[in-house]
Amino acid sequence: TLTTATNAVDTLAVDVNGNFEFDGANALDIATVNGVSGVSVEGNLDIALDTVALTDTQALDVNGTTTINVGGAAITLDNAANDFTGAVSLTNTGANNISIVDTNAIDFTAITMDVGSAGTLTISAGGNITDSGTIQTGTGAIDISNTAGDITLDTATNDFAGALR
Repeated sequence: TLTTATNAVDTLAVDVNGNFEFDGANALDIATVNGVSGVSVEGNLDIALDTVALTDTQALDVNGTTTINVGGAAITLDNAANDFTGAVSLTNTGANNISIVDTNAIDFTAITMDVGSAGTLTISAGGNITDSGTIQTGTGAIDISNTAGDITLDTATNDFAGALR
């Protein structure tokens, strides 16, 4: 757990048997550090960044829940090997994009974007795409696709402000 908001880390790689929390002040890339590649968390993953972007050169593999908040910045988790087994919550503000890829099925407990801003949402999965919570998007384009299974985004409070493509 590294929960000091002033953590000045640019590249992160961890292999944790339990939960992992990270708060940071710099843009963060999930990459390879000292022979550890990507983020592998057996428990829950919580990343909070202070209005800076999150990217993934290497994959994230999270067995528990994933909660990510980057403030007024983009979330780009588009590594094809990403695997989010537990539910996922993503939050950003302003005209910033969210892009996420999961090699298998993915469930969202929340996606929170500024409804009045032009941020785009891109979701790609190898299995079912579901929502167990509210999805609120920006006015930018919304691209949702999977290679197998169903796409079921039926929470009554969902607010898709952008156009589905």
